[in-house]
Amino acid sequence: PFYSSAAEEAAAAARKWKGLRKGRAAGGLGGARSFGGSDGELWCPGGERRFVTALVRESARAPHAALWFTSLVSSGRSLPKLLAEL
Repeated sequence: PFYSSAAEEAAAAARKWKGLRKGRAAGGLGGARSFGGSDGELWCPGGERRFVTALVRESARAPHAALWFTSLVSSGRSLPKLLAEL
C-alpha cells in the first residue's frame, strides 16, 4: 500500500490527472484512478512506511517462513527509516 487513507489516494490520483492535463476542466476522467488495485492494495493506516515496517518485523519473527519478503516502496522519503529497520 502506498497511501495512508482513501482520501490520500484520491488526492494523489487527482494531482496525477491534473499533471497529465486530464482533469475535469479538460473533460478527462476527473477523480478516476490512473492505475488498478483494490483499496487494500493501495492504502492502509500509516501508509507504506508502516506497512513495510510491519513486514520487516514480521519477517524477523519468522525468518524461516519464506525465502523472500518483498514490497515496492514508492516514496524515497520512506527509505531512511525503512533501511534503519533492517
